[in-house]
Amino acid sequence: MTDFQTRTRIHGSGYSFTTIRNPCHSFHELYKERTQIHFRRPFPHDCRLDATRRYTDSSVFEAKVFSEGVRLTAKSCGQLARKEERQTGVSKLIYAVGGRPSALEGKFKFPKGLAVSPNTDIFVADSGNNRIQVLNQCGVFKYSFNEGLNQPSAIAVLPNNEPIVADRRNKRLRLFDEYGERKYDINLPYQPAEIVLLDVSNDLAISNQNGLVEIFDTETFNKKYSFRPNSTKIFQMATNNEGNLLIADSNAKVLTYSISSKSQIINSFEAEACKDGLFCEPGGIYVNPFNQIIIGDALNHTVNLYGETGLYIKALVTPSDDCGAVRRLVIGKEGHLVTSEFSANSKHYVKLFRYRKCVCHYGRPNSSRSE
Repeated sequence: MTDFQTRTRIHGSGYSFTTIRNPCHSFHELYKERTQIHFRRPFPHDCRLDATRRYTDSSVFEAKVFSEGVRLTAKSCGQLARKEERQTGVSKLIYAVGGRPSALEGKFKFPKGLAVSPNTDIFVADSGNNRIQVLNQCGVFKYSFNEGLNQPSAIAVLPNNEPIVADRRNKRLRLFDEYGERKYDINLPYQPAEIVLLDVSNDLAISNQNGLVEIFDTETFNKKYSFRPNSTKIFQMATNNEGNLLIADSNAKVLTYSISSKSQIINSFEAEACKDGLFCEPGGIYVNPFNQIIIGDALNHTVNLYGETGLYIKALVTPSDDCGAVRRLVIGKEGHLVTSEFSANSKHYVKLFRYRKCVCHYGRPNSSRSE
């Protein structure tokens, strides 16, 4: 930068006078007579005060220490306005199947039902596409079947790997063999909503749109009895190791009924959210082998773990793990936490999360993660 009024070249720490350069007419004049003028290096003049110049003199020890302290102070003050970058841990998401609602293989449209077979296959009730899709334990599509289904809302797998589907619009239960071929139907007076296979008795608990729970025998498929839970009509069901039935309604109230005592209430609690001041909207309920209750929170995009009596323990999956609006959840035999997620204006997924150590993904963090 140059001040053209005084022909002075200004530098960051001073100034130097710039000589007016006249043209040379020969090489002798340029390189012999006027070399010192044309090719001289500008010498910056330090115009600071003597006291200021002494503070930054590197030859003086006190000045060197003082200037270093001033530099570090200015650096720390500049870092106060810098946003802190938090290092997040490894995501628990293993694989995400789906995306935008579609009728293609491996795509879903309102996956309302979810079940895992004894041979670790994942059965998904693709309600919007009127079909059942089967995935392997790693989320890879295997096959699908849709024989006469109209908006299947739930699915359960019997111990012999035969799926039974709640055919909602047709008001019936349809039993298939393990290859997807229809075996027979069970007609119902109301539209079925949920199905759960009780662990101890192997009975089948079915809820309908009228708010009733019906208990069926899985050998003869005869109705044993029915009862009306002390909850709202919109609820989800699970079973524990004692064969009791757990019901989670839309008001975050979880009730435990004894099937052996014919629907006697054993325990009840209100599911807490992951943080204070939040409301939990149950989106799927499951009980692990330790009788701990796992509930998906569709409102806060978490999966929470509760004790047998309802005490909140921790959040298994959070939004940082790419968890969405959970609607159903199960745990596979190999240790994967499988969830189905959908909402009105978002993508429809079936996701696999890490829950227990599994052999199929041991030592491979996020290697098979998909969008």
